[in-house]
Amino acid sequence: MDKRKTGDLIRKARIEKQYTQTELGDLIGVTNKAVSRWENGESFPDVGILENLSEVLGIRVQDLVVGEIQADQDTALTEIVRIAKLQKRLTRNKVIWFIEAILILTYSMILGYDSLSGGSVAGENLGWVYLISLGAVFAILLFQRDRINLSQEKEAMHRLLIPVALISGVWVILAMGFMIAMLSHGILPFSLRASAVGPFFGYQFIGAFVVDFAITGWYFWGILRDKCYIDRGLFFSLAGLYLTAMYGDLLHRLSSVDHVREMVIPETILVIAEVAAAQILARARDRV
Repeated sequence: MDKRKTGDLIRKARIEKQYTQTELGDLIGVTNKAVSRWENGESFPDVGILENLSEVLGIRVQDLVVGEIQADQDTALTEIVRIAKLQKRLTRNKVIWFIEAILILTYSMILGYDSLSGGSVAGENLGWVYLISLGAVFAILLFQRDRINLSQEKEAMHRLLIPVALISGVWVILAMGFMIAMLSHGILPFSLRASAVGPFFGYQFIGAFVVDFAITGWYFWGILRDKCYIDRGLFFSLAGLYLTAMYGDLLHRLSSVDHVREMVIPETILVIAEVAAAQILARARDRV
């Protein structure tokens, strides 16, 4: 099966029939976007509509499957069976991925909201909750790489979000470091009142959390639609989520500058280490 060859065949037949992508989609019961993705070689028509597509375009099913006219029938039938099994497995895996993505986003949102609003989900185990949660999410993503057939093509938005996610994470680290450095020297940042320091930096963290949550959600949606794949941008945005939640929790538990500094430095290093380890493992699995 060659999706690009099949896509070219569909495009040529559609043009010969003088159909637009929308008209062809209406005739076989799919959207014009689905037709466009076939013709661009991004996806393959579902086995269930191949017969209808064959009748509309006047091309044999086996020719559509192989992507060439006059294709060998035995080869085509073998391909049809293989495609049917593949699509069934991908459909099952996408359902699993959808459930996992919803659980990850929901858990992250609850944890972030609680920590940034002064809650106590982490309790006395401050830091470990975030570090263990982030490690568990990374483990799920690394396992998922082998279970979903993800496109390797990156959209312009996908390329843009990688540096945005990285910048967001660096921003919160620098903001936290700046606040600790100033307070350690007995200086209130930006001449703020003592009571305003926490809220000021809290808003910075909330903003960064919203950005990282949006990026993470976009990645999950793109992966579900096979428009992007799990890469460093998603690792960055998830690390930013949990790092920001951890910092927000620290702000609300601020007992002394020394206490916060003693916790921020090692936990930040551990988050960075988790991101690095996840990317190393991802690259190693890609080579297998």
